[in-house]
Amino acid sequence: MKQESLLGRIGLIILLFVFSECSFAQQDIYVTITTEGLLTTIGSTDLLLCDPTITPSILPPTNDFRRNYEGGGEQGGFISNFGLNTLFEVSSKQKNWVFTPYYEVTSNLSIEVGIPYILQRTMSYYDKEAEVNGIGDVTIDASYIWPFADSGNVFNTRFYVKLPTGDSEAMDGGYLVPLGTGSLDLMIGLKFVKDTYKYSLLGNLLFRKNGVNKKTVQMIDVSDPSHIITSDYDITNGNMYNLSAFGRLSVASRWELWLGASAIIVEDGETKYTTVDNQTTTTEIGEFSNNQGMTLIDVYPGFTYSFGVVRPYFGLKIPVVSSYENDVDKESRDLTFIVQLNYQAGQ
Repeated sequence: MKQESLLGRIGLIILLFVFSECSFAQQDIYVTITTEGLLTTIGSTDLLLCDPTITPSILPPTNDFRRNYEGGGEQGGFISNFGLNTLFEVSSKQKNWVFTPYYEVTSNLSIEVGIPYILQRTMSYYDKEAEVNGIGDVTIDASYIWPFADSGNVFNTRFYVKLPTGDSEAMDGGYLVPLGTGSLDLMIGLKFVKDTYKYSLLGNLLFRKNGVNKKTVQMIDVSDPSHIITSDYDITNGNMYNLSAFGRLSVASRWELWLGASAIIVEDGETKYTTVDNQTTTTEIGEFSNNQGMTLIDVYPGFTYSFGVVRPYFGLKIPVVSSYENDVDKESRDLTFIVQLNYQAGQ
């Protein structure tokens, strides 16, 4: 009871923090970078690839398995009202820690809040490797479980809201390295799990609709400070589609092997702009493609080892296919190491 009370208070503090952050999140920002710097970021697939909300939405938490088969726990629900998932992700360009407390509203409905802290994010410019750290975009996820007559099978529907809590104008000197997309994004997911004591199978389908990030850039003529050119940008990152499948096999009393694969398709995205020259009073309106279109295929080998109360997951994300519609913008993708842990109060 004391553990559940403590987790409840922690969850309340986190929710208050999230909503206070969102209430002060700015959507229309005057940035101090050059137009060239902003356009470099708009057209970069690197920012999308580093989004810390992607991996947690693809890789199932350990409590998705071994709870649905008969005798493995409450059918279609959590063992306790409170729980916590954590995920640590490390690659050469980014190190993330995602802290995700969840709460069971009913036996089938749960709410979770994903809070990513980016320990290191690196973006490549032509003359510099820029690096920043800080909190990323927070997600709020509502999940509903539809159990089948067979207690080993469940169907799960999920609705995510990604909030613009990450600093989308974070800078390293004069170089822009955003910690968030700066937009309110929506995600809808469908998940099917077949669970037995010996093995589990999981299929996941996810769609992400990205909102608009508004930025304003002002360029001042050095020879005539009264001459100002103002450009307003409405940036919409490409929508994302994801299809993934995972399997779990129990090989010993404490050991389980995992294997998964994921395919991500991203649309080009677009940016609309309005440029006004205060001296000539000319206005230019237009739009252009962000050239973010890409297809990515990854495999996720891993294993879990049970320590009793906790059963951590250790795994890799291995890039297999990286296909970009814009040949100029081929971002390198490397191996990613992942550690994941789930804890449920009263377990």
